[in-house]
Amino acid sequence: MKTHFTLSVAGFVVSILTVPSTATLGQLITQSNTVGFTCVERSPNSRVWQSQTFITNDSGEVITNTASYTELCTGICYLQNGQYVDSVQQINIVGTGAQATQGPCQVTWAADASTAGGAVRLTSPGGSNFTSGVYGLSLRDISTGSNVLIATITNSIGVLNGNNEIDYPSAFSGLQADIQNLYMLSGFEQNIILRQQLPSPSDYGLNPETTYFDVLTEFYNAPEAQLTLIETNAQPDDVQIDFGDVGIGRGTVFVTPDGQAPRINVTKHWEQLDNGTFLIEEV
Repeated sequence: MKTHFTLSVAGFVVSILTVPSTATLGQLITQSNTVGFTCVERSPNSRVWQSQTFITNDSGEVITNTASYTELCTGICYLQNGQYVDSVQQINIVGTGAQATQGPCQVTWAADASTAGGAVRLTSPGGSNFTSGVYGLSLRDISTGSNVLIATITNSIGVLNGNNEIDYPSAFSGLQADIQNLYMLSGFEQNIILRQQLPSPSDYGLNPETTYFDVLTEFYNAPEAQLTLIETNAQPDDVQIDFGDVGIGRGTVFVTPDGQAPRINVTKHWEQLDNGTFLIEEV
């Protein structure tokens, strides 16, 4: 199940400029020297690459052929000291936990998943601050409104896995499950990885036919959210949660470690519960 902060859609296109019209078929090329592509322009979601080929024809005239292409990718660059530089999907261990600061979203992680006040702090490109922490896992019967908290966050020390992943193993009391955090050019993603079969809703007096599995993440002092309904035919309607320059889009759940099995979309809610703000994701 995913919580995905995203900036926009990503893509990649190539546009090559052709040889100038001054280089006609009647001119014999006697020498060619190609210089490698260099980046000549950067923006938050694109880079412009350019190269020049110098061609000398049989009359000694040098023709300059300029070729360029535009690379599109969400969050490919970020502002540093007033200039756009290349983003890097890199998490570094620091004294208090870990941090990723070479991208549009700046993220820090506490050493322990159960840190009071939230284990994850994110600053958006526009300077909005988000502090969050997974609260627990629950079952909710939508036919009666009854719900049962089946697992709560517990002490778990984060582990750096590769360059851009922080994992909190065995992060819950009551159920074997991990929290996986991924730092990407486009933002931040949080996954709950279940390591054991979920209990049957009937064990708690809930109807299995109408019971949802929920992940609750608490947000502390989050900016005001704009909610947009996403209509679906296969399940209850979802919402897009926007905060201006970042938002929380649709998550998915799947049943294989490699994620290749068909994915099921996750419904989410942004609610006030017990004087706190919660993202509730359910399936």
